[in-house]
Order: sequence, then C-alpha cells, then structure tokens
Amino acid sequence: MHSIYFDLNIPKFLLTKALSKIWKNVFYSALSPISYSNLKETQLPGSKWVRVKNRLSGICGSDLSLFFLEANPKISLAALPGLSRVFLGHEICGEIIEAGNDVNNLKTGDRVVYQKILPNCLNKEINPPCEHCQQGNYAICKNQSEGALPTDTGGGWSESFIAHESELIKIPAKISDEQAVLIEPAAVALRAVLRKMPQPEDKVLIIGAGIIGLLILHIIKIIEPESQVSIITRHKFQQEKAEQFDADNILSGKNLYQQIAKMTNAHYYKGMFNNQTLLGGFDKIFDCVGKANTIQNSLRWCKANGSIILVGVDYNPGKFDYTPIVFQELNIIASFCHGMENYNGEQISTFDLIIKFLQENKLDLNGLITHRFKLENYSKALKLVTNKKQHQVIKAVFEFE
Repeated sequence: MHSIYFDLNIPKFLLTKALSKIWKNVFYSALSPISYSNLKETQLPGSKWVRVKNRLSGICGSDLSLFFLEANPKISLAALPGLSRVFLGHEICGEIIEAGNDVNNLKTGDRVVYQKILPNCLNKEINPPCEHCQQGNYAICKNQSEGALPTDTGGGWSESFIAHESELIKIPAKISDEQAVLIEPAAVALRAVLRKMPQPEDKVLIIGAGIIGLLILHIIKIIEPESQVSIITRHKFQQEKAEQFDADNILSGKNLYQQIAKMTNAHYYKGMFNNQTLLGGFDKIFDCVGKANTIQNSLRWCKANGSIILVGVDYNPGKFDYTPIVFQELNIIASFCHGMENYNGEQISTFDLIIKFLQENKLDLNGLITHRFKLENYSKALKLVTNKKQHQVIKAVFEFE
C-alpha cells in the first residue's frame, strides 16, 4: 500500500524546518518526517472495520500545513498523545473491498465517503460515548486521546485505508465520484453557515476564496438568497467562480477598509502608524483564512454586536489586536469540520444534508476540481497547488483508477 504519512520525529522536524529556509525541496527528501512508502497492509482490527480502495482524494490546506511543517508544536492539538503517525488525506471517495463480520450498513462494492476528522468514541468503540459523540458531534469528542486505535491505517493519500464503519457514509448512485470527493469540504462550509445562519438583509463578508470560501458563498445563496454576500478574492479565476455563485460584491486589491466603509455605510478612521478601523460594517464575517491579520481585520470590519465565524485555522498562530471584541461587543463563533445539524427543525448530519442538497440539485459542485494527479506524482502536485495563481487551482485531487 503506497502511502504518504507524517511521523513525529523531532530531530527530523527541526532539521527540515531549518533547511527549508535555504532548500525548499527538503520536504520531499529523506530528511523530512513526511514519507512516501509502500507499507504492508494490516488485517482488519475488528469485526466492525472495513477496507476501502481509494478512487479520488482531495488535497486540503490542512494536509499541506502538515506536509510543509507549518504547525507550531506549541498549539493545543500537539499536546494530545496518540498522534505519533498521521496519514494524510481525509477528503475521500472510495470503494469498500473488505468488510468485517459485524458491519451492518455497508458491504463490499459500496462507494463511500469518509467523515472522520479526529479519533472519537465511535471508532474507538468507547461505551458509553461522551456527550458530544452521543449528539453526533464526533469532531469535538472528549475522548479523542483516550484508548487506542490501530496503527498503519492509511488515509486519503494512500492506495487504500481501513476505517471503522461509523466513519463511512454510502454514496447514492446518482452522485458521481467527482461530487462525492467534495462532500467533505462542502460539509465544512455548510456547518460554518449553520453555526450562525445569515438572515434576510444581512450584509455578509467571506474572507478567502479558496474551496471553502467559495462553497460558503454558494451555500449561503442556497439557504438565504436574500442576504447580501461579499467575498474577498486574490485571483481572477476565483472572482469568476464567485460571480458564478452569485456573489453580490467581489473585493480585492488595496484600500479594503475604504471599500468596505463605502459598501456598508460604516465610518472609516485612520490613526497613527497606518492604524485603520471602522465603526459599523458587516453583520457577519466568515474568516476562511484564520491568520492573525485576517482575524484582526475581521474584528475591525464587523459592526457592533455582529458575529465573526472562524472557519480557517492557522497552525502557527500569531498575534492580533483583540480589543474590538470588547469595545464592539462582538460575537466570536468557531466552526470545526462537521457533525450533527438542526436544519428546518430536522436533526441531520452535515454529510447527509450535503447529500440531500446534491440529490435535489440545489448544490452545484461541477467545475471545482481543476487538477488531477497520480499519487506517485505527489511532489509535482503539491508544488502546483502551492502556486494557485499561476495554475488557477481551485481543488486538486489524487486519482487512483
């Protein structure tokens, strides 16, 4: 089983980080804690486990952060035990090729998507499960570092992987592989929107026009088309996709403070040292970047009592001015991956709601996959993906057929 994975090897981590300042290709060398190897396939670890052959797997920003060692070892997640080896790739469309005797709702030949993000009570078969897993919010499991999981499971950036039946959802025949591999990022976008639903007449801003930002725009326009949605883009091809998804305003370039003030009728002020701020602004801001500068700008572009939904996350966090949270009584809301939603009075998982939207032809995922690569060409793929402007990348995937 050819696979790409990260080993928590501190000497290699430190050496690679140091060398990367003068040798960018060190990440693809034997010095890096990231490996591309042919591992022996392990047996199914239990009767409720299955083996999945990958068909398509997305290249996600969180995987890139790990591959290029951007994660600071002092972040909270790094303090948790049990993460000594991490297999990359979680946006997956695959086919079950082996199933344990007690797997109930899946069988060999089924096409599936993968809804796991971190270990949880369900795949560890902890009974009783924690309150979050009982509610279907497995991504924030209280027991994610309790107990143990099998090693060498593989992931999306592997030819195959093993998973607990609770981590997989069967794909209806009507949904193509290309749509299925985008269900996970679409679920991330949907959960963010449902965490703080835009209302009619709301002025909404999306910071970042990568795959998640574009999908948040698309989903807001499906759920609440009367809201006014603006999006900040960096590249022309992102602007074109934002127009296709009915963005009301597309912002780019310099002077964003002045542009936003004019658009939202906010008061613009500029103090010493180019210190800019607004009074007034957007009702809701979805920050799909999550870096210190975008958080700081979000806090200054949001109207008093408005809401900022943090979707993107920087694994190497920096400093920002948090005082507008207090001075403007802002609401800070985080959205992490997917789980259980309350939508129109129905309790439904984020994945199942995305699948429902696809079957009802409400959600258009066509054209979002712009590049495909074989797994063995991963170095070419990652170099291309990290140069989005030149290659006009929205979503790149590994294909295994």
